[in-house]
Amino acid sequence: MKKVQAVVSVLLIASAAVGIEVLRTDGWLWSAAPLHAYGLIAFVALDLLLAGISWRVTRLAIIGSALFGGIQFIAMVGDVFMGQPAGIPAAVWESYLLGD
Repeated sequence: MKKVQAVVSVLLIASAAVGIEVLRTDGWLWSAAPLHAYGLIAFVALDLLLAGISWRVTRLAIIGSALFGGIQFIAMVGDVFMGQPAGIPAAVWESYLLGD
């Protein structure tokens, strides 16, 4: 079970690190879609929380991580199709999300 805990925790920390890097470097996100940035802050916090929990309550953390991963995926796909901020054309938003 220690290997599972380590893998889950490393993946969650890696996800949080990517989110932190996006928050730190993406000025356009903060200016054009601050609510999306705040949502990303919540995702980063939950990633780190689940990474910590994985060492205490492994089964709960694994189930939570799987559910949370699905929610993150749905949120990201939803952003592409329905999440453009007011005043930003859908094509520009999609290009921003999928361009890099």
